[in-house]
Amino acid sequence: MTGLELLDEVNRTGKELYTEFIPTRDELLVLVKYWYEHCFVDEYFTFLTGHVFCDGRGRTYALPRIGRVEKVLGIDDVRQAKSEAEEYCRKKYKIDPVMWRIFKDGDSAQWEMIQRQFGSELQKARAEVRN
Repeated sequence: MTGLELLDEVNRTGKELYTEFIPTRDELLVLVKYWYEHCFVDEYFTFLTGHVFCDGRGRTYALPRIGRVEKVLGIDDVRQAKSEAEEYCRKKYKIDPVMWRIFKDGDSAQWEMIQRQFGSELQKARAEVRN
């Protein structure tokens, strides 16, 4: 499915704009966090595996939605919401400080080292499951 087809699917009938409901600032920031968590999962999977991952609506739908909110609320509020979403994900997925530092600030050699380690651990886990 292409990005445009995906947007058509997401915006299908039943996804119309309702002018009777005007979301609050806090409600919009909850949406930013929700969609940014989808992006985070995609990015972290790429970090671990070296493969670009797309869960369907992840980046194709999330980033434009976040951009719309940013136009309304401003970059600072959205940046803070993204930061809070990242911290939530770091805790939820129990990412240790070293991995987090490499994920956020590591160079390509460090990312490749993590991807080799993750691939090796995944192969071991698969072998254990087969036995």
